[in-house]
Amino acid sequence: MKKWIVIIGGIVLAYIVAAPHITVHNLKNAAQAHDGEALGDQIDFPTLRQNLKDQLNGFLHTNEDPQREENALVAIGAAIGSVIADRAVDAYVTPDALTRLMSSEDHHASTSTNNGTTEESKPFENIRTAYAGWDRFVITTLDEDDEEGAQFVLSRRGLGWKLTNILLTPADR
Repeated sequence: MKKWIVIIGGIVLAYIVAAPHITVHNLKNAAQAHDGEALGDQIDFPTLRQNLKDQLNGFLHTNEDPQREENALVAIGAAIGSVIADRAVDAYVTPDALTRLMSSEDHHASTSTNNGTTEESKPFENIRTAYAGWDRFVITTLDEDDEEGAQFVLSRRGLGWKLTNILLTPADR
């Protein structure tokens, strides 16, 4: 009986450790196949959209000049910027857009090779992964010089993991 408990415990532990890597693999395969439905299964879209809205709105508000806060036009501009950012996130956070963002090739769908042919870029081809806590796993895209790009954050959802946030680099904003 103890042997079975140890075996089952080992299987459960292996799954817990492997689950975010399985999600990364599923995201990568769905993006490469341009399978929006399969990609959508790996993403918590409402949470992702809200996190991106919060990030963009925070970026808009950190660039405000504190000496000009009393100016009504600045306040109106910030409000309009927030509305535009919110609508843009709702409109553009789609499986197709995320497929392009997952590519480490400057977010282009394809790249040219030396012989003049076009080569399809592969999402999550050059990445670094790491646990950032019990319920958080971070995928960092790297360019050809191993410079960090966007970070894709997976959060535990029950026994599985879902993409819940994308931390954009300043160049991506």
